[in-house]
Amino acid sequence: VQDLLEQGIREVVLTGTNIGDYGVDWSGGLRIDDLIEAILTRTKLERLRVGSLDPTEISDRMLALMEQFPAFCPHFHVSLQHTESRILKLMKRKYSREAIESLFRRVAGMKRRPFIGMDVIVGFPGETMQDFEAMEAFLKQADWNRIHVFPYSERNGTPATRLPNAVPPAVRKERARALQALSLERMTRNHAGRRDLLLGEVLLEGAVRGPDGSKRWISGYSPDYQRVLLPVEDQGGQTRRNQVVNVKLNRWMVDRASGEVSWLAEWTHE
Repeated sequence: VQDLLEQGIREVVLTGTNIGDYGVDWSGGLRIDDLIEAILTRTKLERLRVGSLDPTEISDRMLALMEQFPAFCPHFHVSLQHTESRILKLMKRKYSREAIESLFRRVAGMKRRPFIGMDVIVGFPGETMQDFEAMEAFLKQADWNRIHVFPYSERNGTPATRLPNAVPPAVRKERARALQALSLERMTRNHAGRRDLLLGEVLLEGAVRGPDGSKRWISGYSPDYQRVLLPVEDQGGQTRRNQVVNVKLNRWMVDRASGEVSWLAEWTHE
C-alpha cells in the first residue's frame, strides 16, 4: 500500500479468493481485521475498500473500524449466495440464515450506513420453489442496495453436479430475472428518494460511454459506492482522472443491460 501511495494511488481494494481467510495459513486465525486496521493507522491512504466477504466474516470489529475511520469506505460486497439454511448447507457454505439475519441487524445499528451489494445464486440443485420464494421474501424486506444474480451453471467435476433434483435451466433463468428486477427496482427507488443534490468526494477513474453513446464522459465513485458520470469537455477530460471532486447531481440513468443505476452530474466550482 505504501508503494501504491508513492505512485499517486488514492484508493485500494483488498480483493482475492476468500480474503476473509487472510492469516489462517500463517497465524492459525483470521487476521483480515488486523490488516484493515494496519492500513488505516499506518498509512495515509485516502480510501480503502474490501472485496467479497461471507456474512460471518464481517465482524463487529470491522464495523467499528468503518465507523471510526473515514478512509474505510462504507461499502460491503457480501458473498451471500442464498438465504435458506438448507440450500446453504448443500452449497457447503459455513453459515446459516441466522448468521445472515445477524449481519443485517448489526449493520442496521451503524450510524455510517454502508452500501450493501450481494452475490446470489438461484437454481442450485435441490432449490425448490418454496426455497426460492423464501429467499425472495427475505430480500424484499432486508435493507440492501444491489444484488448480483447468477443462475446456477454446471461445472464438470464439481460436487454440485452429483446432487439430485436439478432445477431446469428455464426455471433458473426465470428466477434470476425475478431477482434482477427486484435489484433494479431497489436501486431506482433509492435514487429517486435521494434528497440532497450535492455529492462529495467522487474519485474520478476514467472515460466511459455516456447516455449520448459517446465516450466523452468520465466516471467515478463516491465513498458509499454511488456511480457518477460527468461530461469531460467541461473540465478538460482525462486531466481530471484520479482527482476527487464534488458534483451536483442532475438525474439518474438506468442501464438495464448491466442492472446498474448511475448518477448523471455536473461540475461544481470548488
